[in-house]
Amino acid sequence: MHDIGKMDIPDAILRKTGPLDAAERAVMQTHSVRGEGIILAHRDLSFHKEIATVVRHHHEHWNGGGYPDGLRTGAIPLLSR
Repeated sequence: MHDIGKMDIPDAILRKTGPLDAAERAVMQTHSVRGEGIILAHRDLSFHKEIATVVRHHHEHWNGGGYPDGLRTGAIPLLSR
């Protein structure tokens, strides 16, 4: 479920066998925020806000070098670590 936002990423990027260029990487990095939106739109799911938080922040890095928000250390939600 953490990568549900990849449904909105073009197949050409998802299936590319070589490295992504900067523009493609930027598009790929939107999947976390897109996924958060998909989950939040389904308010009928139990714990949808908590799940959306995990989906949004699953690529954050302890050193702040992740995305989408560049969170670091204790600012990263516990369930996303």
